[in-house]
Amino acid sequence: MVGGGIHHRLSKGNALKKGRLFVAALVVAGAYYAYTRYGGSSGTDANSNPQVTTAQVVAIGAQNGPTASMAKAPVVLSPDEALFEKGKQAAKSGDTRTAQEAFGDLMKRLPGSPIAARAAVEMGLIYKSAGDTYNERNLLSVALPGLDDGNLRGQVVEELNRLNGELVFSKKAVPDSLSYQVKSGDSLSKIGGRLRITAEFIKRINYRTDDRINVGESLKVFQGPFDVVVEKSKFRLTVYRSGIFIKEYAIGIGDNGSTPEGEFVVENKLVDPVWNPPGAEYAASKAPDNPLGTRWIGFNKEYGIHGTIEPDSIGKAESRGCVRMLNANVEEVYDLLVIGSKVVVRP
Repeated sequence: MVGGGIHHRLSKGNALKKGRLFVAALVVAGAYYAYTRYGGSSGTDANSNPQVTTAQVVAIGAQNGPTASMAKAPVVLSPDEALFEKGKQAAKSGDTRTAQEAFGDLMKRLPGSPIAARAAVEMGLIYKSAGDTYNERNLLSVALPGLDDGNLRGQVVEELNRLNGELVFSKKAVPDSLSYQVKSGDSLSKIGGRLRITAEFIKRINYRTDDRINVGESLKVFQGPFDVVVEKSKFRLTVYRSGIFIKEYAIGIGDNGSTPEGEFVVENKLVDPVWNPPGAEYAASKAPDNPLGTRWIGFNKEYGIHGTIEPDSIGKAESRGCVRMLNANVEEVYDLLVIGSKVVVRP
């Protein structure tokens, strides 16, 4: 679990600083895997032995005799499960170096597998206990592709959204943010264009309500772009930056498989779009019957990510092929994506 008392069960170890470079390397590899294979897959070891990709519990054969059925059979853990348990016990006792070595070995050899995902969650908890929100976020992001839908995944996403509220959507300087000093002739759009982020995003994280900036002032910025992955069967859209999870949203999709699959890029963006499809249908910008809602993010010619006037359609396959979101959510995604951001649509 990520929630509840487990947050506080791990003590801060003296080996954390020594382990950060190793963890950073794992996070880079894991982030690439998360973005290219989001949704999880069964990993294999260096020899492609499928028997060590997940935890296996093997019951010892029942003993002969009248009391055999009453005896509790011992179990033998697979080598990987035993290593995971070793890491958990080390973390529990405060031996963070041993815990990191055990969890890091599983993450490196079996990326995307359930046991590697659990190892990444456990290592993330070590950094949470130490107050290191940045490394906690990165490790939970690496864990996510290997987690099945369920309580644990839901808690990890909730924790990631909370962490990124601090790390991304605030003025707080963090290890992967930049401090930009405004120069003569700058504008938010020019700054954003150089960094492949939007002026709206710069305003959002710097708590600005207008475009005015002053020479010499510092702004929190990131090197972009942000990209999205749409998982049709899960009815979710996930935003990434450099392979690291940023935020996840519920969506609606097209009926009868009409939402196209593949890798696309953002081609155009519109605020309060007009609804003007082929035929007689039409709805003006901001009209109460405009099915596009408040934002349009176009990809693959006539398809796009847009808002909705039918909130109950989220989580359903009812549109003509576009991806629909709640208006508040699509406005946030609109502020993150730029022309050229990747839009990956998966089954």
